[in-house]
Amino acid sequence: MKRRQRVRRGMLIVSLLLFPITLYYLSPYVIIAGAAAGVVAGSMLVFGAQFLSSLVFGRAFCGWLCPAGGLGECLLLAQDKPARGGRLNWIKYAIWAPWLAFVIWAIVLGGGLKAVDPLFMTQYGVSVSDAQGYIVYYIVITLVVVLALTAGRRAFCHYICWMAPFMIIGSRLTKAARIPVLHLAEDASKCIDCQRCSRACSMSLDVQGMVRAGHMDHDECILCGACVDACPKEVLSLAFGRMPRRPLV
Repeated sequence: MKRRQRVRRGMLIVSLLLFPITLYYLSPYVIIAGAAAGVVAGSMLVFGAQFLSSLVFGRAFCGWLCPAGGLGECLLLAQDKPARGGRLNWIKYAIWAPWLAFVIWAIVLGGGLKAVDPLFMTQYGVSVSDAQGYIVYYIVITLVVVLALTAGRRAFCHYICWMAPFMIIGSRLTKAARIPVLHLAEDASKCIDCQRCSRACSMSLDVQGMVRAGHMDHDECILCGACVDACPKEVLSLAFGRMPRRPLV
């Protein structure tokens, strides 16, 4: 395993270990509860930061910092089958859209946002500090584990994640505006069709097919660089700049 992947997976494991502390900062419910009380909660600040970061770094948060993603990659040791993806990826939007409507409704119901409290609903900044916190924590952990074991690699990220749509939308906006972003780049002339890139992809993407098709832009790519490091011919690279004018996959 190359050094970059050791560092990345180490960061994911640390994020996973810190999940009992950070859980409510990634919670969609805390945003609604805060909005109803007229408060900008810590999770709303984090979701906003994820959207802003996606304008430059796409879904790199998912590949490098997400605790659920860290658990998903640990579970590759138990279940390494690819997730189906495709139309099933739209499930997360069916969850995200009504949730966003509830957030807006809660803001209106609460008379608008009047205060900012990053520690809202936490105990001195710690999310899991009582029985309710433990119940929520184990529900989320169970959901990630069950989906990974039954539906494939990082299935939670594909189908359920309520944070992914923010980052996908942000990434699409900057790519459409031709603003420089972090992205995968390819040199198809070097490709020997060994399929190592596709096998290495933790999001079960057909990376080799993307290389041959001549476009590396995919909403489910989390810019982890695993495909880059798996390639024996340096066909792939992580680059920063304007994306070529190619259709979105």
